[in-house]
Amino acid sequence: MKMTFFLSVLLILVNLHDISGQNPTVNRKIKTITELKVDNKVQRIDHLTLFNDKGQKTEEIEYFADGTVKAKTAFEYDIQNRCIKSTKYRKKGKIEKVSVFEYDSNGNKTKESIFDPEKRYHHVKVFEYTYY
Repeated sequence: MKMTFFLSVLLILVNLHDISGQNPTVNRKIKTITELKVDNKVQRIDHLTLFNDKGQKTEEIEYFADGTVKAKTAFEYDIQNRCIKSTKYRKKGKIEKVSVFEYDSNGNKTKESIFDPEKRYHHVKVFEYTYY
């Protein structure tokens, strides 16, 4: 019983702490996410993801084991904050592929059209949703 009371009080205090704005991570937006790969206790950068002040992912950077850039992907958004295009670049800024996204009226991604570097249609992915 004492333990239940203690846990209840602790939970209330934690919630009050978050509501009061004292928690430094509340309402903060992520600027970057760094993914590190650890091999034999050696840590190296694997991916870096950048976000804008709206919280939208703007760029993903992949790295080779030696730390040089393997690929970059840039993302574009419409006024409804939906990702409408991604462009993947390889070494020296050469485009590998471009993806264009379409959405339904509920904001669900319904189609991804993929194009090669010469902007020729390559293939399409269709997304179907099943609801309960």
